[in-house]
Amino acid sequence: MTIAAPEVFCGREPDHLSAGDFREDRLACLVRRAIEAGEISLGRGGEVLGISLEEMRALSASWVG
Repeated sequence: MTIAAPEVFCGREPDHLSAGDFREDRLACLVRRAIEAGEISLGRGGEVLGISLEEMRALSASWVG
């Protein structure tokens, strides 16, 4: 019995997406989770995201729920 390779559907997408396309959003999400869980500080979160403490404070103030 031969198993066929899965069909690739990227041709139907307007642009091919790679894992790197979502890196920033994923990293920001992980930083938010860590801050909300008390695992890291706002300052450390800012360092990870490459933004200042003031920018990190503004970002965290924009988080809803």
